[in-house]
Amino acid sequence: VPVCALLDDAGAEGEVDVIGKARDGSKVPLARLKEGAIFGEVAFFLNSTRTTDVVAVSATTILELKKADLKETINDHPRVEEILFDFYKERVADKLMALCGIFRPMSGADRKEILARVRLVRMLRESVIVKEGESGETMYLIKLGRVSVWVKDKAGNEKKAAELSEGDFFGEIALATTKPRVATVRAESNVELVEFSRPLIKDVLHKISRSLIGK
Repeated sequence: VPVCALLDDAGAEGEVDVIGKARDGSKVPLARLKEGAIFGEVAFFLNSTRTTDVVAVSATTILELKKADLKETINDHPRVEEILFDFYKERVADKLMALCGIFRPMSGADRKEILARVRLVRMLRESVIVKEGESGETMYLIKLGRVSVWVKDKAGNEKKAAELSEGDFFGEIALATTKPRVATVRAESNVELVEFSRPLIKDVLHKISRSLIGK
């Protein structure tokens, strides 16, 4: 289970190096983190494998947060979940948006404005999240869980086209083109989704265009 480890001014100390790996297998230093820095959050939220090594430069004390412990904390203190969602938007969702075609032309400030106004949606297993043929007024980023994508063949029979999980977007085609949904998406597990609405995206794009005209 991925964990989120952190260096914090309160009781933790030391420095660590974040090291990546090039295609030829050589190690590439990416960053040096000191007290107050956080690392491991991407794999923590996306349930993915580690993509970098973190190596202690000196004698180092870290505070380690495991998901099981986090669930207990949220049950006891619901406000913690809101704080973690803000952290997720800042450290994970923003990076994923920067790689998504519909958001790529936007600046970091534009993305942050959008993320400040998105909402978290929870859906139960087997729920239909979007339906083929409907108007697409929203797109989603999967924060937690898995969904399946279904399309109809010429005979009208549904076939599974893909499965998506944490860190994947869906619904962006209908949102970007105003065309009807091209697929049905169902929850394969209980899911948490970050919802982006058409009015929100249009509002930010309008601000961007006005800014460009002003220049």
